[in-house]
Amino acid sequence: MRPELSRRGGIGAVLVVLLALVPAAGSSAHAGGRARIALSASFAPPGTLVHAQGRGFPGTSRGRLLLGRRPIGTFHTGSLGGFDTRFTVADRRPGTVRVTAVAGNVVATRRFGIMGTTASDPPVLFGASTSPGPSDFTELDAFEAAAGKHVRLFNFYQGWPYSGFNATEMSAIAARGAIPMVTWEPWDYTKGVRQPLYTLNRIANGAYDTYIRNWATAAKAWGGRIFLRFAHEMNGNWYPWCEGVNGNKPGSYVKAWRHVHGIFTSVGATNVQWIWSPNVVFSGSTPFSELYPGDAYVDWVALDGYNGGTALNWGGWLSFGQIFDASLAQLRSLAPTKPIMIAEVASAEAGGSKAAWITDFFAALAADPDIKAFDWFNWNRETDWRIQSSPAAAAAFAAGVADPRYGS
Repeated sequence: MRPELSRRGGIGAVLVVLLALVPAAGSSAHAGGRARIALSASFAPPGTLVHAQGRGFPGTSRGRLLLGRRPIGTFHTGSLGGFDTRFTVADRRPGTVRVTAVAGNVVATRRFGIMGTTASDPPVLFGASTSPGPSDFTELDAFEAAAGKHVRLFNFYQGWPYSGFNATEMSAIAARGAIPMVTWEPWDYTKGVRQPLYTLNRIANGAYDTYIRNWATAAKAWGGRIFLRFAHEMNGNWYPWCEGVNGNKPGSYVKAWRHVHGIFTSVGATNVQWIWSPNVVFSGSTPFSELYPGDAYVDWVALDGYNGGTALNWGGWLSFGQIFDASLAQLRSLAPTKPIMIAEVASAEAGGSKAAWITDFFAALAADPDIKAFDWFNWNRETDWRIQSSPAAAAAFAAGVADPRYGS
């Protein structure tokens, strides 16, 4: 988003990265407390195949696994009392339950979270962002009530000096049936564009490696699916990570991105998906091709774009196509194999019919099979971007998102 709209807030596959076989929070056991179980994920959606290992149980005996009170499988221990098995996460209401292993009179448990998203996403992930972020879901509740549907994606913003990984917030989002998407911002958002502490070279040269590694390690331990939108809108000039400002030179953005990505890879945080998200192209913006880290470092490509109408000096009332089409064409050329997300989008009321703009927006999404997700910026800030800005806008949005392609 343009600088005058700077704002602050705040799985389908087999999961194979095993947690260490150490006592889990909430574990309990008989036999002197020796029995332990470890899972390949601490949080996963229904349908996921999870790897379970145990030790400290009676040797050469038969045991059973339960998810909550529901039996989910059996196991046989070896002569040393260990077992190695797999189970499929049952289709049940999102939330936290216990996985329990029982063999003879020996019991061990571990807390496990069930995500609301299933192994097969809907054709288009429907999402939103609200001003309080995950600290208060009141505004998200109001948005979902107006939309008539629960979001499958929730975007919120983290500034590096103020936010570490927060497993409680991640779990709260996942418990609502949504994927957390963190717009991860390497700057002090209380200050301006000129921030020598947050140059791209300092990031690439390791100044923040401890913070990044701690965040990545915590993300891996949490285990659920996370979308990470690192240093977005990098093709503009309103953030310290944009090239051409804050002492940043051509090529420094790609270098910083690859360095940060490499730390996540080194700790095995494979549950994190990387969202490369420029602003839509405009006169004077840095070309996408100079900023793209490469297919090996990106999972999704995304765009941010807004219709400011006459409420803001952004070129007048513009349709979705006028805002996005040129940029979408560039993304397809640059990264033809990557799914596309509209990571920030909204319309003002002033200057035209917001309801008609929203109807056109959904028609454009339906006509473009490359767009696999969108996130509505539901904030009332420089102008009222919310779908609740008028009854007509809310009705148009509810009618559009009712399509089954956005989930049930």
